[in-house]
Amino acid sequence: MYEKTFFRIFLLLTSVVSSWAQTFYVNNIRYKVTSADEFTVAVIGLRSDYDITSIVIPESVTIGSKTYSVTAIDSYAFQDCKTLTSVTIGNNVRTIGYQTFAFCYNLTSVDIGNSVAMIDELAFRDCRSLTSIIIPNSMTTIIGSAFGGCCSLTSVTIPSSVTMLDGNAFSGCSGLERIVVETGNPVYDSRNNSNAIIETASNTLISGCKNTVIPNNVTRIACCAFDGCISLTFITIPNSVTEIEDWAFSYCTGLKDVYCFAENVPITDIEAFYRVNVSSLTLHVPTASLLDYSMTEPWSDFGQIVPIGEGGGIEQVRGNTNYTNQSVYDLYGRRTTKMQKGINILRDADGGIKKVLRK
Repeated sequence: MYEKTFFRIFLLLTSVVSSWAQTFYVNNIRYKVTSADEFTVAVIGLRSDYDITSIVIPESVTIGSKTYSVTAIDSYAFQDCKTLTSVTIGNNVRTIGYQTFAFCYNLTSVDIGNSVAMIDELAFRDCRSLTSIIIPNSMTTIIGSAFGGCCSLTSVTIPSSVTMLDGNAFSGCSGLERIVVETGNPVYDSRNNSNAIIETASNTLISGCKNTVIPNNVTRIACCAFDGCISLTFITIPNSVTEIEDWAFSYCTGLKDVYCFAENVPITDIEAFYRVNVSSLTLHVPTASLLDYSMTEPWSDFGQIVPIGEGGGIEQVRGNTNYTNQSVYDLYGRRTTKMQKGINILRDADGGIKKVLRK
């Protein structure tokens, strides 16, 4: 009995020692061996007493007589590294782990290597100083709120290689002005210069920004699509939209006006406008649908529900009058490239709206 117990303790200690021997430091970065046969390692952090402003993750590291390929950055590796300002990720790294760079508030520059295929959930959460990011063509998967809270980020381009993207990947990126999906992506698109990410097959808008124009053929606004977009002051929802999911406009605290052209009230989750004081907002809807909206939550909670175009009368024009800095819609909320004969609805850059009759 005692011999068996001693043997188990010996095996356990051997395992611990073996495990410890598989980690090492090179230039104050800590690595662990992930495959002794394939000579691969993952980055797991820094020396505990080491403050650093710039990190370069190499393609390979050498310890003793062995050279290892650096293929991953593990979860939490650089979380809360407040002194970090720039990161360069080597071309052998394939995955960036959960919360790897989360809460690196001073991180301004990230150069992602051209082999990275997956960015895990919350990887760059609250990197508030990050102003730009180039996602390489090797990328296939972006999980969860990978860039959530990167409030200084202004532009994002999703390459055609990305085929799995969670809609809240950019939640809380209040500074976003431009979102583009590269042509040729088999799963997502940014049709009609919409400044949004749309799931092509389902016509679902999964991620938007303050400059998003929802296309006329979008049928669903997904959960968290505009989450944390505090710079959004107004939104136009076309007649094609039939469903709005929970948290679609959560924390959009800058909202003042919602223009919903849907004659049939969209199926809308009661928490679609979570943490938004809708009692201070004005909802603009088709005249024939006023009663339906006023009796349906959460729309009924809006401070004012008024007919679209109320208060401006109808301005009459002839020919192709040029209305600069204005978006043109028909009476069904479909955006058009120019005014058609009959009644058109014009929206100013500041959200003002009026009816114009072109003869």
